[in-house]
Amino acid sequence: FFMLAYQLVADHSLTIRLPEAETAVVQDLAEVEVRVDAEGGLYVGDVQVGLGELPVVLERLWTSREQPLVVRADREAVVGLLVAVMDAGRKAGFSAISVITEKG
Repeated sequence: FFMLAYQLVADHSLTIRLPEAETAVVQDLAEVEVRVDAEGGLYVGDVQVGLGELPVVLERLWTSREQPLVVRADREAVVGLLVAVMDAGRKAGFSAISVITEKG
């Protein structure tokens, strides 16, 4: 996987404090986004989903191997959960999986 930073125009009601990466690159992509909050909550769009149902939800949204899956995880999120989200994305068919960071 690779890490990237991007600017988001939409205002999300869920507050995510992104980790910083000096090598982050700003890109605009049409993607499926999974958000992980500091308490371990998972969101696809504005809908909270459980880790067990995430592969099914992502499979419904998947359209091609080139379609990117972006994980926007709070810097306080547990790394094991982040890996589980990425694994769910691979199970659903995504091959381009990225973790969003802020340039810093």
